[in-house]
Amino acid sequence: MSIIIDGRFLKFGLVGLSGMAIDFSVTWLLKEKIKVNKYIANSAGFCAAVINNFLLNRYWTFQGN
Repeated sequence: MSIIIDGRFLKFGLVGLSGMAIDFSVTWLLKEKIKVNKYIANSAGFCAAVINNFLLNRYWTFQGN
């Protein structure tokens, strides 16, 4: 049962990419459009990405294992 064969490696990579997109999007939205302090915006983007990655990896990539 190779990690590459059962698709977990690909799923893990896709989750990482989605986290990066969420981090950048939330940070940009808060900093550029809503004019929130840059440190708050970066923290919010990071937190949103971490929560996204945790949940997707838990329930999709590793299916609760």
